[in-house]
Amino acid sequence: MNEVSCFKVICTAGSLKSGQIVTIKLDMVLDIATLKNLLGKKDVILFATHGHVVITNPKNFIQSGNEQDRVEVASLFIGVSQREDIALWIIIASAIAGVILLTLLFVVLVKAGFFKRTTKEELEQLKKEMELSAGANHNEKEQEDE
Repeated sequence: MNEVSCFKVICTAGSLKSGQIVTIKLDMVLDIATLKNLLGKKDVILFATHGHVVITNPKNFIQSGNEQDRVEVASLFIGVSQREDIALWIIIASAIAGVILLTLLFVVLVKAGFFKRTTKEELEQLKKEMELSAGANHNEKEQEDE
């Protein structure tokens, strides 16, 4: 693996007035070939740059308030994920194992009575009994009428 190089940049802004805004621009060149070598099998790299301000004049100056004296800039490099082939025997074994597990689940559910329709059978039996009793009541009324 290639070595990562880090650099420290020190710059002096000179005399500044109170409240004056200063922008410091750093142009950096990133070698893409090195980045590809760093990626290897990884598909993401976080490139971070940190910066801070130190005020040396006047001496013993203490930063106060909510003024920002530190900054971090991060860039996320996302590479193309490398496709790894899966061996054919793994696919076949997985499919067979899935079918076996599905069959076992089905057998267990059948043994447990999950697919029995007992309520429907009870309802049909109840209907037959109601029809028989209604038919018997109807025959008794006819006999009474005669």
